[in-house]
Formats: sequence, structure tokens, C-alpha cells
Amino acid sequence: MLDEFYKKRAIKKEAVHGIDSEIYAIQKARKLNWDTCKASQSFIKTFKKENRISSRRYNKLITRTSSSRKVSSLEDAQNCVESKRPLISIYSSREILNSDHCSFHQEHVPPRTLSYTGERTTEVAVKKKNNTTHSYTVQPVTSADGRLLDKFLLILQEKDDQFGKRVQKDLVVSPNVVIQASKSGRSSDEKHRTFLNEVVRPLVSKKFLLLLDSWKTQANLKKFRAVFPNQDSQLLIFPEESTGHIQTQDLSLFRSWRFIHKEIEHYTHINRTEITITDRQCYINIQSVIHNQLSASQFENLIKSGLIRARIINETSEEPEKPKDSENSASVLDHRTVILNLTATNLYNSTKFVEEYSAKSAYAMKDLSPQEWNNFVLRLENDIDGETMGLVYQFFMKSSTSGNSCDRMCRLKLINCNLKTARAQDPTFCSESFDIV
Repeated sequence: MLDEFYKKRAIKKEAVHGIDSEIYAIQKARKLNWDTCKASQSFIKTFKKENRISSRRYNKLITRTSSSRKVSSLEDAQNCVESKRPLISIYSSREILNSDHCSFHQEHVPPRTLSYTGERTTEVAVKKKNNTTHSYTVQPVTSADGRLLDKFLLILQEKDDQFGKRVQKDLVVSPNVVIQASKSGRSSDEKHRTFLNEVVRPLVSKKFLLLLDSWKTQANLKKFRAVFPNQDSQLLIFPEESTGHIQTQDLSLFRSWRFIHKEIEHYTHINRTEITITDRQCYINIQSVIHNQLSASQFENLIKSGLIRARIINETSEEPEKPKDSENSASVLDHRTVILNLTATNLYNSTKFVEEYSAKSAYAMKDLSPQEWNNFVLRLENDIDGETMGLVYQFFMKSSTSGNSCDRMCRLKLINCNLKTARAQDPTFCSESFDIV
């Protein structure tokens, strides 16, 4: 039923009404031999709610054209993956790679704003109107074992299809970025060759399987073989119009990538940070930081989730059995709090992190085991007026004030209402006499 709706709306752009939904439901029921099934109003209402479908007033009419594109449903996409299972099974999860393009507007402007009720025209000022429609592109590479490869391609939009000499001289490019320029800000034949030679080739062995979209340039096997002549290197192309169902980066990675990008823009807006967010160097710095953050091991399951949803890897075989507590040998080596200095990053054209403190060294701890943390809290209680307790308060307040400004009652509140309550998940430590105002 949902597949039929997708074909009519997303592909053919036809108008679909409530009666059509009932017809789709009845047709699907007949295929499943559910002859007594009736598409009730409550069923249709539930279907629309679960799939975020609602009645909308259209604001643009387009001419109906006959499309030669093959419409691919979720079932078609999954069948394609299953048909390639013998090829996929030859490669380990570390050897299965995927890449896709993700575009960003040079200046993002939210479509809505608070304004006065009843005004005839609502205007919003931007630095350049072109920046709201023109974009640049990132193309990272991920593996089926949850890794984000060390480099990614960044394509910036330039009028002359290349960077000027002065721009090339002034730009500071991070080690994890391969930068290119194009008039459209999108990939092309030349940019794809650069991607294969400078991003993929240095980071892979002779044996790997690369999954790409059905874009004509990427699907050309001759171009792939020109860079990777070894027959153990294989190219697997997703069927046309199926990327929304089985493109693994669309299903997982790019959602987090866009979220972090949005948070950085939000931070610079709220804090009035002195940074030119529509500058070339800023694009490089921001995307470099996002790639660096998503390369952390904490995001491995996020990356793998896209491949699991696309059924490229088997969830039961790829997900290790959770060890028992007695068998778990993992431990936290240290806890460090760092701050990304956006002002310095923009000023010096390189990513600048400022380390606020290391828990292990600042608090003179042997390790960061639960027992050692308990001992540390006891030390604070026994020396509540000491320098260490003042240091804890300073770091608790993000170094915005010194420990001397916290008196004895303040320190008791911090120990009981924050440290003990958080560690034990027990609010009774924070008695009425220690309530924080």
C-alpha cells in the first residue's frame, strides 16, 4: 500500500486523495487473499498518521511527462541486495565500502520566522541571496564494520571551476579533507576520478567492494578499472531510484552529519560568535570537525545501522554477543573536557581545541574505576574546605568562576545533590536542607 502511494506521489507526482488510499488498501488485501478486509476510515487515519501523510494544498503545478526511469520499491531494492548476496559474502565487513554525496547550502536560512501577525510581507535579510540556493558537497567513505575512512572529498563552488592562486595560497586544508572546486558545487567526471585516486585508493587494500549510486559517472566500470585494475576490487551499483531504501549513508550517517552541522550554525547564531560561517575556510573547518567527530568509535553502531537496515550485512551475525559483567574487561582510561574554540579556529585557519581539564590528573586518581570515583567522593567529604573541592566546583561551573566563591554550604550541596545523587541515582541524598536554590 505504501509502495503504491510512493510511486504515485514521489515518482509520478500525481494528486492522491482519500478514496485512492482506500483503493490501495483493498488492492493490497486482495493480493494477500484477505477477501473480508475493508479499508475503514480508522484504518486509513492510522495509516496516514504512521507514515506522516496529510492533506496538503499544492503550490506548484508541473506538466505531466512520461518518465523512462524505473520505479524501484522497497521490495525491489531488497531483492536486488539479495541477488548480490553471493558477491557480498566474499568480502569481510572491513572490505565492504560505501560512499554517497551530501550537499549543504552555503548559507542556511530556516523557512520560518517569528514576526507580527497580519503583516502583508514577511522579509528576512541574508548576506547573499545566492548563498541560500548555491551549495557545496561532501563525499565520505564508510565501511561495513562501522568505520568512517580517514579522508573525505569536499567540493566547493567556484565561478571558474578552480581556485585562484591567492585562494590556494591562503586556504589551510585539514589532513582529513581532499578539496576540489566546481562551478556547480557538485561532483563531475573529473571530481570522481579525484575521489577514487586521492580518497579511496590510499585507504584500501587490493581486495574491496565499493557500493555506489546509479549515477552514470560512478557506474562506469572502465573508469573504476583505470584506478583499480585488480579483479579483487569490485564495484556494486545500487539500482536506479532505490537509494532511499538501501543507500546506507542516507539511512544513518548523513542524518547525524546534518544534525551536527545545524548545531554548529545554531551555536554561532545564539552566541553571536565572531566567525564568518559563509567563508571557504569556514566550510573546510566545519566539515573537517564533523568528519573528525563521526570518526570516533562511539559512532560505529550508527554507521553499521544503515547497512543493517539495507540488509547488506546480517544483524545477527555482525552484532557480537553482549559479554557478562564478569567477562567485561573494558575500562575508561581518562575523562577529558575540551572546548572547540570557533573564534581561534576562524582566526588561525585551523581547528583549535582547548583542553579544560583531565579528570585523572586534575583529581590525582589512580584510574577511573567506579571504586576510585567512590574513594574520590569520600576524600572530598573529608576535606570539604580543601583546594580539590574548590577545583571540582570550578570545573562544575565550566571555569566561569573560581572555587573560592563556593562556601561550605555550597560545597555540601554539590557533593550531596550532584555527585552522590548522580552516582547512586538516588535523590534521597539531596535532603531538604541541601536543596539548591
